[in-house]
Amino acid sequence: MIIIIFTLIWGIALFIFLVYSLISLLFRMISYPRDFHHFAGNQQPAKIDYNLQYYVIVPCFNEAAVIQRTIKCLLRFKQFEIVVVDDASSDNSVSQIKQITNSHVHLLRRHLPNAHTGKGDVLNFALDYICQITIRQRVPFEKVIIGVVDADA
Repeated sequence: MIIIIFTLIWGIALFIFLVYSLISLLFRMISYPRDFHHFAGNQQPAKIDYNLQYYVIVPCFNEAAVIQRTIKCLLRFKQFEIVVVDDASSDNSVSQIKQITNSHVHLLRRHLPNAHTGKGDVLNFALDYICQITIRQRVPFEKVIIGVVDADA
């Protein structure tokens, strides 16, 4: 008797699962072609805004081995302003950064005892700098795009 009840419950659960899976598959087959243009990467902007300003914050702490390569990769995008924040590195990260002479690279330095307080403080330090520049240039904040790239990315 218990085996019959167990088999009946298992059969009902399997039936519900299969019906649900079939209905989900049918709905997906119907909606996918219609919604394809809404998926990421398939959208075309109605109007391109050329007045946007792009900033990339690069937090740096003892990244001498990789910091130059990261900055040079970011410089390929000519519209990026790169804000590198050195958090009191003990290696030669700062000298590696200073070797790159480009007006789009901004080096900010934090010194002890205010340094080494976390990545959030480093990012906020750079954000304050970007806000000051934006205010000075009278650029609306909605025209500023800010990203973060780790130095070893």
